[in-house]
Amino acid sequence: MSNRQLALVALTTATLAFHTPATLAYTLFQDSQTAANGSYEKTWISPVDASVSFNTLLSNMTGNLNASIWIDGAKVSSSNYELTNPNNPGKLEISSTLDVKVGSRISFRVQPQGTFDFNAKIDLSENSGLIYIGEKDRPFSHVGFNWNGQVYESSAPYTLGQYWDLVQNRYRTITHDDGVQQQHSFGSFVSNLLNSPFSTEKRVEYLKIPDFWGDNYAEKMKSYIETQFNSTYAYSVGSPAFLDPYQQKCYYGQCTGVGLIERASEEAFINDGQGFIPRNLEFIEFNNSFIGPNLDATPWECLITFPMTPECKKFADRGTGGTGISVLSAPFQHYSIPKLNAEYKDWLQGWFYNIDFMLTDPLGNKLSYRDGAWTQTGEIPGLFYTATGSDRHFLIPQRLQGNYSLEFFGKGLCEENAIAVMGDKNGGTLISGCKDPEAPIQPPTDPGKSVPEPSTLFGITMLSLFGIQNRKKIRKS
Repeated sequence: MSNRQLALVALTTATLAFHTPATLAYTLFQDSQTAANGSYEKTWISPVDASVSFNTLLSNMTGNLNASIWIDGAKVSSSNYELTNPNNPGKLEISSTLDVKVGSRISFRVQPQGTFDFNAKIDLSENSGLIYIGEKDRPFSHVGFNWNGQVYESSAPYTLGQYWDLVQNRYRTITHDDGVQQQHSFGSFVSNLLNSPFSTEKRVEYLKIPDFWGDNYAEKMKSYIETQFNSTYAYSVGSPAFLDPYQQKCYYGQCTGVGLIERASEEAFINDGQGFIPRNLEFIEFNNSFIGPNLDATPWECLITFPMTPECKKFADRGTGGTGISVLSAPFQHYSIPKLNAEYKDWLQGWFYNIDFMLTDPLGNKLSYRDGAWTQTGEIPGLFYTATGSDRHFLIPQRLQGNYSLEFFGKGLCEENAIAVMGDKNGGTLISGCKDPEAPIQPPTDPGKSVPEPSTLFGITMLSLFGIQNRKKIRKS
């Protein structure tokens, strides 16, 4: 099938009985709102630039009503229905085709004088792109590649069974397949519903594959993915960050979901072969670490200030270089795609595991993660941040000159298995182990030469060293 042919993708269908007052449970729509005038409203936010068909059917109506469709606050259609025979319930069908942008708000409003059944459907016309999915109000947790309604992905095995396809309104059989696969349709991938056509609301965004100068990037990505059907899913212990990016990107016969898509973008030579995420941003390398015993000998200000001064480096365990933490994730890839070809000349990244913190830049702007929520005070241009499970990750694409300082909350570094990593183009620092800011400094017997015992969790990160060494070989080839 041609790359230019269009596949009809229906994002949502629902049939509900409406009784005053009523609450709409609408798949992929925002929560319903009851306006002051008694009308009912459902809003859908477009995840893509596309042509959208909005089709609604109101049936079994027991009273008069007005129904209208709005886009970004402007009314695009309106219909009135008057019930002439109370013994013969009526129906009203409305159809509109709209050109929408990412973020466009489409609202369906009804002012009823009785009850009715409601059915609506939104269709997008698009044949290839990336589907990012996650729970409502949460970061994206997975990404798949859509090609003419079929989804290519790398996933842990799905539970064998029948999954509801909200495009074709029928069930689809999904087997217990591990790793790279092409089982789901667009509709079943988005719904991910086993043995049930009903769903809670989800976060879904659809991004087109950039196709500059007729390079057919999407088709090249598909061709690469098809070579990886024997690759299994890349599991991690504790966090995907403990996998080297090359372990995630199918180099050793295993792929994570985002790793498969990132590798496919590289093989398609997007962004001169770097893919969606520049390679120097996939990984925070650290050449200084403060672990276990050498924390006692380190002044607190050396742990909370970046970049590290030459005096503070004397307290650190100096590694061999090349060790680090992967920050490859679906949210980070989603952030990076609109910024393809952007220059990251002087950036700053941070990754924190099982620890709440606040970062303050040289101008006093603050970014914090505390009690499960991000807070930003002041303006940090281009800032990216996300949190999944125990991981917190941020990127400042254009760092300021001067010192950045950290503050930890709760038990801070004394949280079980807490890790803090900060890094820029010149290298980074890792901290892991309990350190009380009020505790006196206990100098080591042989400063600068002792090699501390690594913590259990840091020992896990060292497992990525195999992948790191192979990454260096791959870059040289």
